Amino acid sequence: MFKDLTYQKKLKLLAPLAIVALLLVYFLGIKKTISLRSEIKEKQEKLIQAKDIDTKVSLIRSKLKKIDNLIGSDMDSSSKVIDVILEDITTYCSEQGCTLRDIPLMHEASDNNFDIETYFITVEGSYKQLLNLVYLLEQKKKSGGRLSSCLLYSKKNNATKKLSLEATLYIQQYNKK
Repeated sequence: MFKDLTYQKKLKLLAPLAIVALLLVYFLGIKKTISLRSEIKEKQEKLIQAKDIDTKVSLIRSKLKKIDNLIGSDMDSSSKVIDVILEDITTYCSEQGCTLRDIPLMHEASDNNFDIETYFITVEGSYKQLLNLVYLLEQKKKSGGRLSSCLLYSKKNNATKKLSLEATLYIQQYNKK
């Protein structure tokens, strides 16, 4: 059958046969090799990530512990936060000459994940004394509570006809449910 064909016709017939042969080679061999190669690359990347998982887990745990410390979950549960804070404030007031004016009752609020206790403490003194007290509570003393706000205002005492500077400290404690 092919003996009667000229070289030109044989060449024209060879082109489609070569294309069919190349397609067969691609689909039967090369395509599987390419998919296996990409699968191997993915698995190697996962393996590299798995090797670093211990360091990532320890890093995340340390960040969570810092956050827990900031919100007060790792506080000393043997004493109430207000007792520790009042001890710090009274010690400071006695050393610096400030006056502890008012300690109203605690205000409680709840969230889905936390119980929030807020204490309002009023202290009278000079600006520098009150500012140092705020610094002491925010930076130096970590009692489990958090100084969330401070309101400085002057108040006139009608009996003595003098102005006094007072600070109301809003201290919050967060407890996980």
